Amino acid sequence: MFRAPQNEAAVLDAVLAQLPRGYRVQNQRIIDSGSAHRIVLIGESAVIRIARDQGAGTAMDRRQQLVDQLPALRFRVPRSLSEVVTIDGTSAVAVEYVAGETAPPGAASPSELHLLLAELQRISLDPILSLLERPLVFCGGDHWLDVQLERVIPRLPGAARENARRAVEALAALEVHPDTFSHGDLAGHNVRWRDGLIVGVVDWDLSSASDRSTDIAALAAWHGFECLAGIVSPNHLGRARTRHATFVLQQVAFQLLNDRPEEEIQRTISRATARFTASPD
Repeated sequence: MFRAPQNEAAVLDAVLAQLPRGYRVQNQRIIDSGSAHRIVLIGESAVIRIARDQGAGTAMDRRQQLVDQLPALRFRVPRSLSEVVTIDGTSAVAVEYVAGETAPPGAASPSELHLLLAELQRISLDPILSLLERPLVFCGGDHWLDVQLERVIPRLPGAARENARRAVEALAALEVHPDTFSHGDLAGHNVRWRDGLIVGVVDWDLSSASDRSTDIAALAAWHGFECLAGIVSPNHLGRARTRHATFVLQQVAFQLLNDRPEEEIQRTISRATARFTASPD
């Protein structure tokens, strides 16, 4: 568990002061599971995102502008309810609460996932290009390959190192495809479901101009490749498999780049070791 951000109480009060009284009198509940933000739920009406570090705080205003400028979609997104507030380096913003539940792994409707991918693909890049992140920004961005070869893979034991290197080099060697809009983190809890339908998508912080395999791989990590086999082309599915194979290594890179505690890094290295000792692909 990470430390609470500095000045949390002050920045929380400042954001709440921007909201109508009806929000301010609702119960507050802190969720401490986010890697970049500490989350405060305001009943089921609002969410206050508090940046855990100055880097996330610096990006907060731009990332929230992106959400606010997304076109109308068939599901809800967390539009702004307040301005971004920064006090002594700690930033926070209030956004709309997006209701729904997380689908159990492997339980999603393929047709709904197809509609989700189609909605994301129709988002035009031109109006929002300056608000997007670089692909793989959380694990090195333009330098992700150097981070893998110089910092991540040397941390693995010999039995796993060569297989991991091959997986990373396969991702680097993928043929360049035209960029499309990518959410970047369609993990289970970021897609909200109700009665078998997708009703919301949250956490757009890693949105980028990338190729389609980025979001396909993230969905497959939760729902399985079999669920996606009938709704995307074999080419895109193969590219997504190549990308998915490096996910645990990307997590190690994120932790190293953000100076996470060594015990946390070691836990992820252990998962990577098991992954690449068990299989070379």
